[in-house]
Amino acid sequence: MTEHQTSSGEAGRFTPAMLEELTGLAVDDASADAIFQGLPDMRYTPVGPARRPELFAEIETLIAKRTFRVVGDEAGQEVWEKGWGELADRLRGTAAIDIEALKPQYFHAGVPIRLLGTYVVPETPYFEYYAGIAVRRQLIGHFLAGSAELFELGCGTGINLLLAAELFPETRLAGSDWTRASGELLTVLSRATGRPITPILYNMLTDQGAGALPIGPATDVLTVHALEQLGPRAPRIVEFLLEKRPRRCLHIEPILDLYDPADPFDDIARRYHLGREYLQGLLPTLRRLAEQGRLEILAEKRVKLGNTFHEAYSYIAWRPA
Repeated sequence: MTEHQTSSGEAGRFTPAMLEELTGLAVDDASADAIFQGLPDMRYTPVGPARRPELFAEIETLIAKRTFRVVGDEAGQEVWEKGWGELADRLRGTAAIDIEALKPQYFHAGVPIRLLGTYVVPETPYFEYYAGIAVRRQLIGHFLAGSAELFELGCGTGINLLLAAELFPETRLAGSDWTRASGELLTVLSRATGRPITPILYNMLTDQGAGALPIGPATDVLTVHALEQLGPRAPRIVEFLLEKRPRRCLHIEPILDLYDPADPFDDIARRYHLGREYLQGLLPTLRRLAEQGRLEILAEKRVKLGNTFHEAYSYIAWRPA
């Protein structure tokens, strides 16, 4: 039994070995220091056998009643504008900005999460957020190494651009979002880090602002939990990117096609994903275009980390052929 594996009821830890298992990428001592920098000691307890069916029942009720917001409507844009605006107001005048300051409000402490094919209860507040930071650092550092220009579609609070700024001191950074508040956050982040970070107002649903996107042959494109908001409309982004011909693209997203419908643990996440109308069609589109010779898929993998309901850290890396 490895350090992070537990039997029922035993506490576990999020370790470099667990990160390797999640992402399929090696973590040596030097990279572990960078990936885990500033993160707390992340501990958890597996959910007991009696609690698991209760969680299933709670999620089934949520799916049946549809007491959640679906993606892609104007009301949704207003929600993001309000949330990011509150964060921008709080950070104005802040001299130093770190991963704590840019944590989105939708992360919650103390709730069960999905980890390596089961439910666990975090003992460390915001376990999912911190584990997700480790995953992002590793994936961005691995797949976008040597980046001269990095552009993030749907940059939200700017947290991923902060991570990129730390990983790539010389890289030119830019980010787009459909909210003006996100651009304000990037301005605050740029001032705090002393790095030029260009904000761009761009709506992926309507393509408004597409002409201003700084994507060319030297650009690496990143999305994190952003294409999920496009639902079945996401595949057209691939065609758009192919026209721009960036150097590489990395998507860290919930990938519907990587769940196994025959597994109840997977199936309930799959049906929640469909209920929210999250990202659909991205992986099949990329595979089809790869078969046609129009692009090369560098890697794809399910990352078994998520909130109570689904997993949002799976990844696909590709480049135009």
